[in-house]
Amino acid sequence: MKPIRGEQEQEFAHDPWDRKQNPLGQNNTTHVVGDEGGIESYRSAHRHACTCGCLKPAGGFCAQCMMPSCVDCHGFCGNCHMPICPKHSVFNQDENGKALRLCKTCHGSSSRKQLVHGIVRGLLSPFVRFGGDDGQR
Repeated sequence: MKPIRGEQEQEFAHDPWDRKQNPLGQNNTTHVVGDEGGIESYRSAHRHACTCGCLKPAGGFCAQCMMPSCVDCHGFCGNCHMPICPKHSVFNQDENGKALRLCKTCHGSSSRKQLVHGIVRGLLSPFVRFGGDDGQR
Protein backbone atom coordinates (compact mmCIF):
# COMPACT_ATOMS: atom_id res chain seq x y z
CA MET A 1 0.00 0.00 0.00
CA LYS A 2 1.47 3.21 -1.17
CA PRO A 3 0.08 6.59 -0.02
CA ILE A 4 -1.12 8.75 -2.87
CA ARG A 5 -2.57 11.67 -0.95
CA GLY A 6 -2.88 12.94 2.59
CA GLU A 7 -5.02 15.57 4.28
CA GLN A 8 -4.50 17.22 7.63
CA GLU A 9 -6.86 19.55 9.47
CA GLN A 10 -5.98 21.25 12.76
CA GLU A 11 -8.07 23.25 15.22
CA PHE A 12 -6.53 26.01 17.33
CA ALA A 13 -7.84 28.36 19.99
CA HIS A 14 -6.33 31.83 20.09
CA ASP A 15 -5.15 32.79 23.58
CA PRO A 16 -5.92 36.51 24.08
CA TRP A 17 -3.36 37.01 26.89
CA ASP A 18 -0.08 35.69 25.53
CA ARG A 19 -1.22 35.66 21.89
CA LYS A 20 -0.38 32.00 21.36
CA GLN A 21 -2.43 29.42 19.55
CA ASN A 22 -3.31 26.38 21.64
CA PRO A 23 -4.03 23.22 19.64
CA LEU A 24 -7.48 21.74 20.27
CA GLY A 25 -7.44 18.84 17.86
CA GLN A 26 -6.25 17.37 14.62
CA ASN A 27 -7.84 15.25 11.88
CA ASN A 28 -5.73 13.21 9.47
CA THR A 29 -6.86 11.45 6.31
CA THR A 30 -4.59 9.22 4.25
CA HIS A 31 -5.56 7.91 0.81
CA VAL A 32 -3.67 4.85 -0.37
CA VAL A 33 -3.77 2.48 -3.30
CA GLY A 34 -4.76 -0.93 -2.00
CA ASP A 35 -3.35 -4.28 -3.02
CA GLU A 36 -6.22 -4.77 -5.46
CA GLY A 37 -5.67 -1.39 -7.13
CA GLY A 38 -8.54 0.48 -5.42
CA ILE A 39 -8.23 3.68 -3.41
CA GLU A 40 -8.66 3.24 0.35
CA SER A 41 -9.03 6.11 2.81
CA TYR A 42 -8.03 6.04 6.47
CA ARG A 43 -9.18 8.77 8.87
CA SER A 44 -7.93 9.47 12.38
CA ALA A 45 -8.92 12.17 14.85
CA HIS A 46 -6.84 13.39 17.76
CA ARG A 47 -8.40 15.66 20.39
CA HIS A 48 -6.52 17.56 23.08
CA ALA A 49 -8.20 17.66 26.46
CA CYS A 50 -8.76 21.03 28.07
CA THR A 51 -7.15 21.70 31.46
CA CYS A 52 -10.36 20.56 33.12
CA GLY A 53 -9.85 17.13 31.53
CA CYS A 54 -12.85 17.31 29.22
CA LEU A 55 -12.79 16.68 25.47
CA LYS A 56 -15.59 19.17 24.81
CA PRO A 57 -15.00 22.40 22.84
CA ALA A 58 -13.13 25.16 24.65
CA GLY A 59 -15.35 27.64 26.47
CA GLY A 60 -12.69 30.20 27.32
CA PHE A 61 -9.30 30.83 28.86
CA CYS A 62 -8.63 31.06 32.59
CA ALA A 63 -7.17 34.41 33.65
CA GLN A 64 -5.00 32.66 36.26
CA CYS A 65 -3.33 29.82 34.33
CA MET A 66 -4.00 31.05 30.75
CA MET A 67 -5.24 27.58 29.71
CA PRO A 68 -8.55 26.69 28.02
CA SER A 69 -11.39 24.97 29.87
CA CYS A 70 -14.45 23.42 28.23
CA VAL A 71 -17.82 25.08 27.77
CA ASP A 72 -19.34 23.24 30.75
CA CYS A 73 -16.47 23.80 33.22
CA HIS A 74 -15.49 27.37 32.29
CA GLY A 75 -17.02 30.12 34.41
CA PHE A 76 -16.66 33.59 35.83
CA CYS A 77 -16.03 34.86 39.35
CA GLY A 78 -19.28 35.94 40.98
CA ASN A 79 -17.59 39.02 42.43
CA CYS A 80 -15.01 40.41 39.96
CA HIS A 81 -16.31 38.51 36.84
CA MET A 82 -12.83 37.25 35.93
CA PRO A 83 -12.86 34.16 33.64
CA ILE A 84 -11.64 31.12 35.62
CA CYS A 85 -11.27 27.37 35.22
CA PRO A 86 -12.41 24.86 37.86
CA LYS A 87 -8.86 24.51 39.22
CA HIS A 88 -8.76 28.20 40.18
CA SER A 89 -12.38 28.38 41.37
CA VAL A 90 -13.69 28.19 44.91
CA PHE A 91 -17.34 27.24 45.21
CA ASN A 92 -19.34 28.76 48.09
CA GLN A 93 -22.98 29.31 48.86
CA ASP A 94 -24.52 32.75 48.95
CA GLU A 95 -27.17 33.93 51.45
CA ASN A 96 -29.93 32.19 49.46
CA GLY A 97 -28.11 28.83 49.42
CA LYS A 98 -27.27 29.15 45.74
CA ALA A 99 -23.85 27.95 44.53
CA LEU A 100 -21.44 30.84 43.96
CA ARG A 101 -18.14 30.57 42.07
CA LEU A 102 -15.34 32.85 43.24
CA CYS A 103 -11.74 33.27 42.20
CA LYS A 104 -9.18 32.58 44.92
CA THR A 105 -8.46 36.29 45.41
CA CYS A 106 -12.10 37.21 46.02
CA HIS A 107 -12.61 34.13 48.20
CA GLY A 108 -9.61 35.15 50.34
CA SER A 109 -10.90 38.70 50.79
CA SER A 110 -14.40 37.49 51.70
CA SER A 111 -12.91 35.00 54.19
CA ARG A 112 -10.85 37.77 55.79
CA LYS A 113 -13.91 39.99 55.94
CA GLN A 114 -15.91 37.25 57.69
CA LEU A 115 -13.04 36.63 60.13
CA VAL A 116 -12.76 40.32 61.04
CA HIS A 117 -16.55 40.56 61.35
CA GLY A 118 -16.56 37.59 63.74
CA ILE A 119 -13.74 39.01 65.87
CA VAL A 120 -15.34 42.45 66.12
CA ARG A 121 -18.68 40.89 66.93
CA GLY A 122 -17.05 38.73 69.63
CA LEU A 123 -15.31 41.72 71.17
CA LEU A 124 -18.47 43.84 71.19
CA SER A 125 -20.80 41.08 72.40
CA PRO A 126 -20.43 41.94 76.12
CA PHE A 127 -21.54 45.51 75.38
CA VAL A 128 -23.91 45.17 72.41
CA ARG A 129 -26.73 42.69 71.99
CA PHE A 130 -26.96 41.52 68.40
CA GLY A 131 -30.21 40.38 66.78
CA GLY A 132 -30.25 37.40 64.39
CA ASP A 133 -27.66 36.44 61.86
CA ASP A 134 -28.15 39.66 59.92
CA GLY A 135 -26.07 41.67 62.43
CA GLN A 136 -28.82 44.11 63.42
CA ARG A 137 -28.89 45.56 66.96
